Amino acid sequence: MKIWTVLFFLTLLYAPAYSQIGSPCGVPVLLQPTPLNAQATLNPFNGSPIILLNPQFVMMAGQAGVRFALAHECAHHQLNHVAISLQVLQSNPYVMPWITPQIELAADCQAGAFLGSVGDMQAIQAGLQFVGGAGPFPSGPNYPTGFQRMQAIRTGAQMGHC
Repeated sequence: MKIWTVLFFLTLLYAPAYSQIGSPCGVPVLLQPTPLNAQATLNPFNGSPIILLNPQFVMMAGQAGVRFALAHECAHHQLNHVAISLQVLQSNPYVMPWITPQIELAADCQAGAFLGSVGDMQAIQAGLQFVGGAGPFPSGPNYPTGFQRMQAIRTGAQMGHC
């Protein structure tokens, strides 16, 4: 096993005691290098929900951007995307089922609805700027376009539901 794999698992064990960031849904947040900026997943040791935040993303996004990312990742947990994705992953370990346009748009809309309900316009604006940078192009592999994601956030924030 490579050293970074060992460090990853050790971080999962001990990081909750050191994490200074909380999520709006009560799911523990771990600062952990990950290929994604943020990721809703399950703790491999006990199956409990966790959110991984890449420390570089935290520094780049600022407080409002992190609040949007946490609302988005909480939405993945609340909408049961993680459990559904893991079921598909067990049947085919070579797919990335947690990243589909439909799932990402649903999480964006839910994040917009939550942030709108608590009046966090700065986090909504940060989310719009972050995803909007992709414009008419997908914001990542298997992601919707930046414009589609912006519309989903706005819809959630304006309607209060998705």
